Amino acid sequence: MLASGAHRPDLKLDPFSAAINMSLGMVHYCRRDYDGAIEQYRKTLELNPNTYAASFSIGSAYAQKSMLSEASAAYERNKDYVDRAVAASFLGHIYGLTGKISEARAALAELDQVSKRSYVSCYYRGQIYLGMGDKTSALAYLEKALQEHGPWLIYLAVNPKWDSLRSDPRFIALEKKIGLVN
Repeated sequence: MLASGAHRPDLKLDPFSAAINMSLGMVHYCRRDYDGAIEQYRKTLELNPNTYAASFSIGSAYAQKSMLSEASAAYERNKDYVDRAVAASFLGHIYGLTGKISEARAALAELDQVSKRSYVSCYYRGQIYLGMGDKTSALAYLEKALQEHGPWLIYLAVNPKWDSLRSDPRFIALEKKIGLVN
């Protein structure tokens, strides 16, 4: 739920906007209200089934609820409609969480292949290593993502995916370098 008394004027003006519904889902996700996020992403997909960001976002909410088969299914269902690096990263993360290390390593190899043709953020590799439980490698790739000015880092302080690293002094130092904390 949103804070008591909070208003959603944009949603009131345009309740059928997939973009507004998607954004509201992200607010729920970042507040760790995964049920609210899932509900909002479902509404987004009802409004526009081709909102692939909502499909991947609902997968992330499922993952945070440890509903890993549902998360994997959401990613698999839509992997052909998004950037290959994004798909490999999200799937690799889930493979790691479910103990499918060879599949997670295959996702890393997929990133290597994609990077021969286009830019692939080190953030993506960090996400896969996080799923595999390799915090040192995850943090190393986040540091590299900072050096390359990776755009996903702006969400690091609020993305629940990274909660297992929040108390790690290396993660705290990284957030300070980025300017996300004082």
